[in-house]
Amino acid sequence: MYGDSSVRENAAAGLGEIVKLTSSEFFSPFAIKITGPLLRIVGDRNPSTVKVAIIETLGLILSKGGPILKAFVPQFQTTFIKALSDPSRLVRIEAIKALGLLIPLSTRVEPLIKELVSGARGETLASLSIESSGGIAIQISSLEALARVLACGSKVQSPEIISSALSVGNLLVVHDDEDLREAAIKVIRVASELQKSL
Repeated sequence: MYGDSSVRENAAAGLGEIVKLTSSEFFSPFAIKITGPLLRIVGDRNPSTVKVAIIETLGLILSKGGPILKAFVPQFQTTFIKALSDPSRLVRIEAIKALGLLIPLSTRVEPLIKELVSGARGETLASLSIESSGGIAIQISSLEALARVLACGSKVQSPEIISSALSVGNLLVVHDDEDLREAAIKVIRVASELQKSL
């Protein structure tokens, strides 16, 4: 928490290694003690390498800690959503992976999906004052995260939510940017499958 950026990066990566190597049984008593400080510092002005190490370790903690971390779900969600707007592609990729790991612990995924749909539409970009290419990267990350969250289909029960995801996919599938179109196609594919199953 108090070292310079290289110390923070190594500390977060080191914690990740410890989490990987520790069995769930022995990890559980320490899960909360490790999670709190990581969530506190991930929002600091850290270089992308530090953020990647922290978010990757938080993902490992989610995988290993399971239900014991339910109380942290809102903080995890806020942290990962914010990371989707990070200028670094690597930070955004880790955030997308981590959101997928968070879904099994979430009791209500509809607010998360609404936020991701909003990010995919670019509605949050004005407040971030980001240039066009950076905005497209954030929209792509939001779509990728949306597809990943929707893929955990058993928790997505609302036809309106699925319809809003399908709508944003259809809106962006005709965009000029190829990567944005591909991400929109992923959302359409998963949302269409969910719609059929309702």
